[in-house]
Amino acid sequence: MKRRIAVFCGILCLLLCGGCGRGAAYETAFFAMDTVMQIKIARDGRAEAELSEIASACETIVGRIERAISRTIPESECARLNASRDGITSEDGDFLTVLRRALETAEATDGAYSPTLGTLTELWDVGGGGHVPTETELREALAHTDHRALTADGGSVQKTDPLLKADFGGIGKGYAAEVVAAYLRSAGVSWGIVSLGGNVALVGEKPDGTPYRIGVTDPEDPSGAAGYLTAADGYVSVSGDYERYFEADGVRWHHIFDPSTGMPASSGLRSAAVWSRDGTLADALSTALFVMGTERALDYYAAHPGTFEAILIGADGAIVLTPGLAASGAFTPADGHTVRTEGIRSDP
Repeated sequence: MKRRIAVFCGILCLLLCGGCGRGAAYETAFFAMDTVMQIKIARDGRAEAELSEIASACETIVGRIERAISRTIPESECARLNASRDGITSEDGDFLTVLRRALETAEATDGAYSPTLGTLTELWDVGGGGHVPTETELREALAHTDHRALTADGGSVQKTDPLLKADFGGIGKGYAAEVVAAYLRSAGVSWGIVSLGGNVALVGEKPDGTPYRIGVTDPEDPSGAAGYLTAADGYVSVSGDYERYFEADGVRWHHIFDPSTGMPASSGLRSAAVWSRDGTLADALSTALFVMGTERALDYYAAHPGTFEAILIGADGAIVLTPGLAASGAFTPADGHTVRTEGIRSDP
């Protein structure tokens, strides 16, 4: 069986375009959460040493969060939970916040996003070589993925399924980007961009007063953009089947699982990009909408007005926008791409 692993870093998930207008920028990058984190911030008249301290603080924040929520770091709170049979007591604020937000989103999306797919992640091993499970293996792993078997009450985290394993891969980077952005604002940074995997935080206002311009990756050609989103202070997250996958026997198996089947999601979408004022939510929702597919995603949008906007790219290349985004004119398709409006409801 022929296998191939492809992992695209966050810079391919969201292409930051057009610079940031007038004003010198300080840029740095470091590796964390299995991807490259890039930070670009205003110098604001600060000395190089102070800017370096701010960048180091950002790296420290992300490292702290990763050590709490990673399922692969043995001493993490997530690993402790997964190794337990009935739960743990934790005092880690990052872990408890991510867990609470993850469970809330799982409930709100009727399980389209789930933080309890650790058994599936390990079984498919998309990032480590890839394994196509047998029906028996899949059925056994799927039996231990019910998010309702995991609860949190303060620092008490309980699971009713001893074999359930948490995996915060679909929400952790968004949370980290949000916490870093909050730190930059508290440090008085006037504007900046934080890019972590498929998650981007937009901090403040560009020096020339214009919105940030973000190129949303073309799933057919990840080196290019399917279109461009103009956005102000907030967060953008992208989930796509081109980000991480392996090939076996001529079939491509990607890393975004449908919790209802245990298989890589096959909803007719190749990419889902979400903009929100809530970075943690944007990350989880980009996964959930990808799993839902266009119609269910639009139904979810209608039921949660004012919470987010989304760009959905189908397997046929057609782009569908949520009504609020379509009305705003903030998204422009790239040459050769079209936004589908026929049959799409126009009311939010």
